[in-house]
Amino acid sequence: MYLVSSTAAGATLGGLIGWTGHFLEVGARFRIGLVLGPVAIAVGLLDLRKRALAVVQRDRETPQRWLSAGPTIWAVRNGSALGTGLGTRIGFWLWYVVPAAALLHGSVEAGALVYGTYGFVRAMWVWPILLWVGPRHGYDRVAQWFLTHRTEARKLAAVQLVAVGASAIL
Repeated sequence: MYLVSSTAAGATLGGLIGWTGHFLEVGARFRIGLVLGPVAIAVGLLDLRKRALAVVQRDRETPQRWLSAGPTIWAVRNGSALGTGLGTRIGFWLWYVVPAAALLHGSVEAGALVYGTYGFVRAMWVWPILLWVGPRHGYDRVAQWFLTHRTEARKLAAVQLVAVGASAIL
């Protein structure tokens, strides 16, 4: 339910954003992409510095009270929240490419595909951790590994953001 709701929530939001983008003229979407490209490059380069550029986000975990609704409801709520990324910690500026791409494609299908893929990828990583890595190495060690490697992950996302910005310009 977690993976399905994360994917479905992302696809639904992406479809709505893509539908909204449909109302923008192709030339307007093109010009927006040309403006966002250099912005993405600048933000990515700034984020490569030793001190991270603060991400504009709602920096919080999903509410603990959701657990009291039972595992199925929790999975649906948590998956939906994480699959859209709107009300939770996102961690990287690269996330902003997802709604921008959905909007600039200007179609329900493309928006749903872009954002649904984000929702799927964000949620699917729980399975290797739960089924393989955690039991072999201990869940506390896995969590600690992610925390100690967040700088490298941020820099990798920043490089990807620069590449996306350059692609938008080209």
